[in-house]
Amino acid sequence: MQVVHHRARMVLFLALVATVGLAAYTADTLGINTRTTDMLSPKLGFRQNAEAIKAAFPQYSNVILIVLEGTDPDRVDAAAKILTRRLQERADLFRNVFYPPADPYFEKTGLLYLDVEQLDELALRLAENQPFLGTLAGNPTLDGLFEILGLAIEDVLEKKPEDAKGLSRMFDEITGVVEAMAEGRPRGLSWKQMMDGESAAAPERQLIVAQPLLDYSTLAPAKTAIGAIREIAASLNPENDLRLRLTGPAALDQAELQSIQEGMGLIGLVSVTLVTGFLLIGLRSARLVLAALLTLVMGLAWSLAFAAFAVGHLNLISVAFAVLFVGLSVDFGIHFSLRFREALEKGMNTAAALEWATEGVGGALTFCAVAAAIGFYAFLPTDYRGVAELGMIAGTSMFIALFANLSVLPAFLACFPPRKATPPPILPFDFPANVRQNARKIVAVSGVLAAIGLAALPYARFDFDPLDLQNPDSEAMQTFGDLLADGAIDPYAVTILADNLEAATQLKKRLSALPEVDGVVIPQDLVPADQDEKLPTLEGLSTMLLPVLMMGEGTPRPSDDDRQESLSDFQANVERLAADEAAFDHVRAAARLAGALRRLETAFPKGPPLDALEDRLLGTLPGQLASLRVALTAERVTFSSLPESLLARFVAEDGRARVEVRPAEDPKDPEQLRRFTAAVQAVAPNATGDSIMMIGAVEVVVGAFWQATVLALVLITLLLVFVLQRVSDVLLVLAPLGLAALLTNLLGVLFDIPFNFANIIVLPLILGLGVANGIHFVLRERKGASNNVLRTSTPRAIVFSALTTIGSFASLTLSTHLGTASMGMLLTVALVLVMICTLTLIPALMTIRRKET
Repeated sequence: MQVVHHRARMVLFLALVATVGLAAYTADTLGINTRTTDMLSPKLGFRQNAEAIKAAFPQYSNVILIVLEGTDPDRVDAAAKILTRRLQERADLFRNVFYPPADPYFEKTGLLYLDVEQLDELALRLAENQPFLGTLAGNPTLDGLFEILGLAIEDVLEKKPEDAKGLSRMFDEITGVVEAMAEGRPRGLSWKQMMDGESAAAPERQLIVAQPLLDYSTLAPAKTAIGAIREIAASLNPENDLRLRLTGPAALDQAELQSIQEGMGLIGLVSVTLVTGFLLIGLRSARLVLAALLTLVMGLAWSLAFAAFAVGHLNLISVAFAVLFVGLSVDFGIHFSLRFREALEKGMNTAAALEWATEGVGGALTFCAVAAAIGFYAFLPTDYRGVAELGMIAGTSMFIALFANLSVLPAFLACFPPRKATPPPILPFDFPANVRQNARKIVAVSGVLAAIGLAALPYARFDFDPLDLQNPDSEAMQTFGDLLADGAIDPYAVTILADNLEAATQLKKRLSALPEVDGVVIPQDLVPADQDEKLPTLEGLSTMLLPVLMMGEGTPRPSDDDRQESLSDFQANVERLAADEAAFDHVRAAARLAGALRRLETAFPKGPPLDALEDRLLGTLPGQLASLRVALTAERVTFSSLPESLLARFVAEDGRARVEVRPAEDPKDPEQLRRFTAAVQAVAPNATGDSIMMIGAVEVVVGAFWQATVLALVLITLLLVFVLQRVSDVLLVLAPLGLAALLTNLLGVLFDIPFNFANIIVLPLILGLGVANGIHFVLRERKGASNNVLRTSTPRAIVFSALTTIGSFASLTLSTHLGTASMGMLLTVALVLVMICTLTLIPALMTIRRKET
């Protein structure tokens, strides 16, 4: 310490130079690894199975699920096809884009994938509407539409309702379009719904699967691709009648990273503010606070440089390292500064005070750094790679923080010693006397609480779903939830890589017999079923409809006067029908349409824009008729005739086959999901998928937790035995930690705060971080404060060290990322309990021990 004191300015200069140089090195070297899969060891069996599937079928990895919605199915489908084509042209951003309705194969064979009953119903509707479709195919204009509807109205007025089936529904559809036009709202008539017989109120949704090129060197790997999707979709939506939402693995990862990133500025500000505030209250000296903060910043810069050198990147967990470091490193500064201030208050000069503080607290700080490092290093041997990397960085940073607080901090204090001030109170409310007087009561209450905590252990819960850690208000999560609730996606399905097609067939037979399995899909299922029944139906429809559907080619377009005259005639016919009480089945629909047409006249006194009206009513008809013409030419599909682009999604280049297995029970229930995955893996041990990854990850993470906890406990106990050399003192230090751990779990059970992939590191860290308080207590007692240790600066240092750490960790609760917030919450609760237990239970046990000796 004499060297630091006499060379203080040189120490600060060298520290500053080192900080600048290491900061530059860190900026050039330290990367960000945002791959969530890299959080676990690649040597794990379920990860290797997943990598095998990924290698065989890379098109399923890291995809964005584009959800396009709107009230007009024709508009949605047309926009989806254009969006697909535009994205496929962006090979610089997307590996592949898959949208079946835009594929020529499905355009031709789509009707073969309907059920026999669905196809029969469609054929009946189309046959009944053959005259209507034929007229419009020959004249797809307002003139043609109003002409055929006028004939239908005449049939109704002549009491021939059998010739006017579906007229009321057509009226309702036109009414909706006309009313929207009168009110200036976008809406078109869906001919797809009309031909399919669907309700006009049913919302339309189309899903496009896009696989983007990701940049994992940034905190936004999919940002460019997502931006391109939104930009193209916006250009296809001039009337703002379409809704675009994005979800899927890549979008969910992006949302998760964004939620982590969004709060970092606020979290950092709150953390620094709380830490600075507690430092000012605890140290009561601006110079001491400035010295502690300067030391903190330099130590953080050095630690990040070590991370760049030893690991090369930060991951989704270790990216929160800075907040952890702020809370932990400042503890060393508080203990040293308060011991230094205590020496000044005893009348020592600066040099003597620095020497006395170093001798008095240096050993304890060293042991505390070792204990804290053990708490982090305990994760190194585990398969939880994300936390292991955090352990490496944070564990080593404890020694860096120790070095900084025993070099930079004393050097700063030597150059700028604090002014003398009134000694602060040690603890309020005569706390020391209260503890001594109630020592046995404190121990008894602690025993009761420990018993209750032990009883609560079986009720501890682990949230196995990593999606529950994300911001539930993000677009990706809300969209995912909507699709899951509607059954549009099945993210919990299991995938198996079969050796060949025959093996896939055998697997399907065995898996289909399991009660836990709802369905199994193999490559052979791509061939439409029941073609012997469907093809004759399509042939009959083709014979009936194709001739009339071809009539539209070369038809001359009516003039504006003809269209206006047709509109006026149609409106008059509708008014006649609305006034005919005998036409009871159609009068209500006609009355609504007549009212809508009158409102349209009011909105457009000079006459409605006929081109716009025609586009709304008939704009999508030619495309739908063209699609129908193609679909009616379907031919028998065999496995060998399947297109390569489709087959490649189920059969790998080496002939291995992809088998997909869907669960029969609720996959959100952990026990039901375990039964499903266990049943499938009993048949196919190489099965993989999100559900198996989740179950496997839970086992790895919980195993890592126990492994790290036991290892930390053993090593810290050995450290305490080495340092304290007395079994009673070792138990004295460990007692409040055990009580705090039990109470942390108890509060988690009572307030339904489950353990998860992020916050499970809390309990092992309690051992490493909480043991420091006990070491300071016991060592201070041994240095002559056996009767009044609570009246020294040690308990004040413990309190404000805990408060600064709590303030730093508590700021994490502001994160919109639920995993980060839960980690901050549980760490805050745990450290508050450690502080309370240390300040009450250790002095109480000391008091009882002194009375009995």
